Amino acid sequence: DTGQVKGTADVVRQDDRLDLAVRTEPIDPADGYLAVWLINEDLQRMVSIGVLRHDAPEQTFAIAQDLIDQGYVIVDISREGFDTAPEHSGDSVVRGTLAT
Repeated sequence: DTGQVKGTADVVRQDDRLDLAVRTEPIDPADGYLAVWLINEDLQRMVSIGVLRHDAPEQTFAIAQDLIDQGYVIVDISREGFDTAPEHSGDSVVRGTLAT
C-alpha cells in the first residue's frame, strides 16, 4: 500500500528448472515466520511456495511453469503464526507482480 520498493522477485530458468528468486530488505517475522505465496491474478487463489528466512537477503524457491501460465504472477510475503491454520494469515508485508 505504500508504493515503497522492499525487494525484488524474478523467475529464473536454469536447464529444466524454474525458480523464483526473491531478494528483500530484512523483514521482521514478529512472533512467527515469513511465508512466500504466489497469488493468481484473479486474487481468489493462492499457493504457498515456501518459508523465507528473515536473515537471508536472497533465496530461491522451485516453482512450476504451470503456475505462471495459469496466472499466479503476484508474489506475496506474509507473517504467519505458529498455529494449525494452513491458510494465508492476512498479514502481508510485501507484495508485487512479476513481469511476464
